[in-house]
Amino acid sequence: LIPSLTIMADFMGVAGAFFYAVYLLDIDMYHYLENSRHFVGGFDLFVGLFKSLFFGAAIALIACYRGFNCEPGAEGVGKAATAAFVHSFVVILVLDLLLGIALDGIYYTIWPEAPKLL
Repeated sequence: LIPSLTIMADFMGVAGAFFYAVYLLDIDMYHYLENSRHFVGGFDLFVGLFKSLFFGAAIALIACYRGFNCEPGAEGVGKAATAAFVHSFVVILVLDLLLGIALDGIYYTIWPEAPKLL
């Protein structure tokens, strides 16, 4: 489910950026599309989908662990749900950092001539 939500969010982000750039910032449509095509490649889309698989797995594992080991009653379930959310959020931040560093290294190993941003 998370990868499909990622695809929808990517599409909405691209559409929103297009309308913002073209209609509010008055950037020529041709230049916006040409620069987008030039600077956003297939590897960028792959990275987003690849990372979303790890995020979905982390959320599922943490939520299941917290749910199976919660205290009985509504209060225990509420505390477990809150703990699952907080831990999932932190794990996603750490996974995003580590996967970003690893995939960035892979990108520059495959395409060493690519310009480095940092």
